[in-house]
Amino acid sequence: MKKISLKNVQNELTRSEMKSISGGSGNGTCCARAPGYETWCGMSYAAARAYTSNGGQWCCDSCGSASWV
Repeated sequence: MKKISLKNVQNELTRSEMKSISGGSGNGTCCARAPGYETWCGMSYAAARAYTSNGGQWCCDSCGSASWV
């Protein structure tokens, strides 16, 4: 699978559109981290997204390129 980056699709999507892309299959492929805590992986899309309510970070298909994982 080819990674999506702004450089690869600079004529296709804006930076704002790239930031709104969500991924993951919802079956335990995501990671998340709440501020001040360690990173947890192997969770569902919904569980990972829940970390944003506390100012946390999450990723699914993009975890391989996330600097905080």
